[in-house]
Formats: sequence, C-alpha cells, structure tokens
Amino acid sequence: MATRKTTKTRAGSGTGTTEKAPTRTPATKATTRTTPTEPQAELAATIATSPLATATDTKATATTTPTRTATYNANLAGAIEVGSKAAEMVIVRDGVEITAPQLNLSRVDAYVERLKPVVAFSTPRVVQQSVKPGTRVAKGTVVDLVLVPPTNIELGLVDKAHVGFQHRTVDQVAPYVEQARSILERRATAADLTDNERAQMYGILQQADIVLNDADPTTSLDAAYRVLQGAKAYS
Repeated sequence: MATRKTTKTRAGSGTGTTEKAPTRTPATKATTRTTPTEPQAELAATIATSPLATATDTKATATTTPTRTATYNANLAGAIEVGSKAAEMVIVRDGVEITAPQLNLSRVDAYVERLKPVVAFSTPRVVQQSVKPGTRVAKGTVVDLVLVPPTNIELGLVDKAHVGFQHRTVDQVAPYVEQARSILERRATAADLTDNERAQMYGILQQADIVLNDADPTTSLDAAYRVLQGAKAYS
C-alpha cells in the first residue's frame, strides 16, 4: 500500500511535521510541496533526497498562517520556526484533515521516557522520486517520493549488481556490510582496493556464499562491492 505526504509553506515560515507512531506499510509514497511566500520565493530550491530519508506518517500537510499559533508544543509537533510568525501544522490523511488532540504533556514526557529506539530496518528509505536528486526547482514544485523499509529493498535494484545478491534484502546482507564497513568507508569502488583489502573482501563475500569471477561482470568483485556499498547506504 502506498501513501502520500505533502508539505507546504506559506507566509515566510517553514514547518516540518513528524508523528511518532511507526509505519508498517511496505512502501510509502510521499509528495513534498513548497509555496512561494516572500519576494525571495522565486529563487530556486534544491531537491537532494538520499537513501537515508525516512517517513513517519502516511499522509501529512504542513501549512503556516500569519495570525494562528501552533497548537502542539514544538517538541511534539516538530515545528521549526524560520520566520517572524508562528507556524501551524495541519495533518491530512486520505484527504481528510485530522484535528490534533490536546495532550497531557507531563504524561507524554513519562511515556516518551519508556519508549524504545526505533529499529533502523523498520524506517523506510527513499528508492524513487519524481525529480532527479540534486535538481534545482522552483518553490511550489511537487515531488513524489517512494519510500520502502530496508527489509523489503532487494539489492538487485542496484545498477550492475552481482547476481548472487539479486533477491537478497538490505537486512539480510547487513552482517557482511558491518564486517566490511571500514573498507567500504575508505574505498568507493573495488578498483580502489589494495591487495590486502581485496583478500579481506573475498573472505567476507565467501561467507555470504557469493561466487566471484572477474571474467564475468555479473559475478565480479566489482559487482559484489557495488552491492555492499548500496546496502551500506540503505542500512
């Protein structure tokens, strides 16, 4: 099931809204919208999402007005005031505005103290967006994002991936990424590896039951290394 998230800013203020309830959808579709609000509004904005982006609500809209103030405490609502006017968050799900309940903040504080950290692999990552990452667009541009939990991201999605990883998911490969992390962080590609690092990578990939044959681009060390770099980005 795909869902949509819309963010909009007006009147010189910006907002960001986050709900703490974890999502369980295998894929999330989000839309981000910004609206010109000042003379500088015509300046281009930069869209630069990454695999590390996450979504915590199925559908949300953030707006601001010059006269109304935020109902939530900023710590709970995720408001970020960047102008002289207070910001208000409006949550919309399936096209229906959700009225925020008044919370007992002392009870909320006690509840938050008991919460456990969110498991990294349950937090969706961006796998597709309607605007190419890094593209400069005008404010008001709508950007559709598709977010998927790492437990559902198959590494065969990585360009020129090793066939042995074709149907393995990020969480399944995570133990081998951890073993190779120091190398992956130092060397961008397999071509940069030293002889000692290559030997280490062969050992790690052997544990993962990955057959290597540099004569075949679909089973080469380069193809396997590319997959591990992708898995690291989504971990």
